[in-house]
Amino acid sequence: AFRTYEVEPSQRWPHQVVPACLTDRLSAFAFAPGPLWRALRRARPQLVQVDEEPPSLALLEVLLFQRVLGYKTIFFTWENVVTHYAAPFALTRRLAFRLADGAIAGNEGAASLLRASGFTGPLAIIPQLGVDVPQERAASDGALRQALGLGGFVVGYAGRLVEEKGLF
Repeated sequence: AFRTYEVEPSQRWPHQVVPACLTDRLSAFAFAPGPLWRALRRARPQLVQVDEEPPSLALLEVLLFQRVLGYKTIFFTWENVVTHYAAPFALTRRLAFRLADGAIAGNEGAASLLRASGFTGPLAIIPQLGVDVPQERAASDGALRQALGLGGFVVGYAGRLVEEKGLF
């Protein structure tokens, strides 16, 4: 069943909420087609960035609507490990590669995998996580930093320390 999730209202970043289903299932996640169509038709975007991996049904929906509504579509991916998808998702991924006007990869590994997997469109590498060093440097030093023996600038990271994550 499609449901609408609560979002924080914003005057600075106006948005249209569209019901979605299967949001706990990465690639199977999809929007309610009617409300998505109406939102895109009303907004008349020139470019839509879908922050979903290539085998995503949500990305496929946006790509199929672009043919009629005339906007460009790009997607974002962090995927940097070869994955063999089941039939419907493998097809969705191939269609995304063919229909998307471009892609953004979160690191070199994701960009390399896109190219090795057959994506030939424009591709930019733009990590979406980071730290504003000058702003963070102004933070006050505390007792914890002293207790841990930390001097200078320190960044925390939660995740696997493996090359595939692009940390090195």
